[in-house]
Amino acid sequence: MSNKQKLISIFSILSGIILTLTGMWGIGVYLYSVIAVLEQPDKSIIFWYLPILFIGITLLGLAVYFIIIGRRSLKGKESDYRLAKNSLIMLSICFFILLVIGIVKSTFG
Repeated sequence: MSNKQKLISIFSILSGIILTLTGMWGIGVYLYSVIAVLEQPDKSIIFWYLPILFIGITLLGLAVYFIIIGRRSLKGKESDYRLAKNSLIMLSICFFILLVIGIVKSTFG
């Protein structure tokens, strides 16, 4: 196994860890918001913040995927390495698109 393959495997596992933390943060924000409005008469936040919960759950699923393919690619199979590499490329493209959309929205309001 080359150093390039080990590096891709490690980046895949690190991406999984970052996605885990981000997903747990999203779920935590939702739970904190729900607990905060339980005593209030208007509980609409429970409904309107559901996308944050669903995004957090989706990120946890992606995290499991990246950790699994990272560990499998550490074993040295070429197909697992290519899967990890292509998945990291797609994750980077999605992150870049979200970053550009955020910059454009904040610039042009």
